[in-house]
Amino acid sequence: MEEIKAGDIVKTKSGGPFMTVGSVSDGNANCVWMDTKGKKNSDSFPIAVLEKIDFNEDPQMPFLVG
Repeated sequence: MEEIKAGDIVKTKSGGPFMTVGSVSDGNANCVWMDTKGKKNSDSFPIAVLEKIDFNEDPQMPFLVG
C-alpha cells in the first residue's frame, strides 16, 4: 500500500466523502472536504482508517468531474 501524504485524495474505509490530505503527522492525516452544500469541513483521521483513491479504478470518479 502506498504511503498517504499531503495532497492525496482519500476516503475512510467505511465510506464517506472524498477528502484531500492537507498534512500528515504522528500517524494522523489532517483532511479537508466540501459537504453537499459547499461548506468546507476539516478533521484529523488515523491513517489506518483511510484509503487512498485511485482515480483510474474508483467507480465514483465520473461523478466527480464537473
